[in-house]
Amino acid sequence: MVLRAVLFGLAGLIFAGATAGCSGNLTTESTVAPSTGAASTAAVSSMAPTAVGPAVVDPASVNPASANPAAVAPASLIPSVAPIPATSIKPGSGFSPTGSMTVLREFQGDRADTAQPAATLLSGGSVLIAGGAGSSGILASAELYDPTAGAFVPTGSMETRRSYGHTATLLSDGRVLIAGGDDGSAYLASAELYDPKTGVFSPTGSMTTARAGYAATALSDGRVLITGGTVASARLASAELYDPKTGSFRPTGPMATARYGHTATLIAGGRVLITGGWGAGTAILASAELYDPGSGTFSAAGSMTTPRAGHQATALFDGRVLLVGGQNSASGFVRSAELYRP
Repeated sequence: MVLRAVLFGLAGLIFAGATAGCSGNLTTESTVAPSTGAASTAAVSSMAPTAVGPAVVDPASVNPASANPAAVAPASLIPSVAPIPATSIKPGSGFSPTGSMTVLREFQGDRADTAQPAATLLSGGSVLIAGGAGSSGILASAELYDPTAGAFVPTGSMETRRSYGHTATLLSDGRVLIAGGDDGSAYLASAELYDPKTGVFSPTGSMTTARAGYAATALSDGRVLITGGTVASARLASAELYDPKTGSFRPTGPMATARYGHTATLIAGGRVLITGGWGAGTAILASAELYDPGSGTFSAAGSMTTPRAGHQATALFDGRVLLVGGQNSASGFVRSAELYRP
């Protein structure tokens, strides 16, 4: 009888311990219902077969996507992080002054053949500023902007004074083609090359036609397409190509419509999109054309939703072209924009 009582007592103690172990393994965690994103609460029970007392959670068995971090690491063990003061956060954008040009180069008028310098980003990161109109008239001087130093420094002067719609186009070899414009007394067909290595301008072949307010576009094969422009009151439909290998221009095209103050944007496949500009008289154009370097011909490319001249066109990474702003009447300007999909 005594032995039987002892055995029953031991059995009771074992049963009570096992019960306590089960209750120690009952935890409550917050889970997120994947269909609604709403939080719900569920009781999850686990018990090791041989364990007696508090459960030991195997980290490998925890699903990081649904486990409650507070259930794995108590809040008292998570180090606190002080918030970053707002005054110590530097702005990621904005405008700030930089060095001034060495020479006053003014902008006159609101047309594509206005007096303004040409600015070109060079292969080394500096920016070439050439020509324009200053207090002494049309300029031949040029200067370089160094973005590291934030300063402008003089460089060689052009062979010819140029303003009123000349262009400066970066070539594949790092040189810059300067062409056309107005020297204050006549429209120019002459062109020259700037070499960043020497800081010197030198003559190259002349365009087949004097022109200002035209567009110059570097092609995929290294040549430069010259389109349209104006000579006095005449609008030009002619186009030509500059070949850096021969240093000469030759005719191509022409465009279907005479225009100046238009855009000419290199797009996928090596073609060039021509949009808008001023046409005959004071007409502002909505029409567009495509130039194919392979055939040397222009073809119709539909029309913009709004006539535009003096606007901007930018090729996007996805192949489309963004067209913004410009003038759509003799005295009206637009803030609208549109997209061209090749």
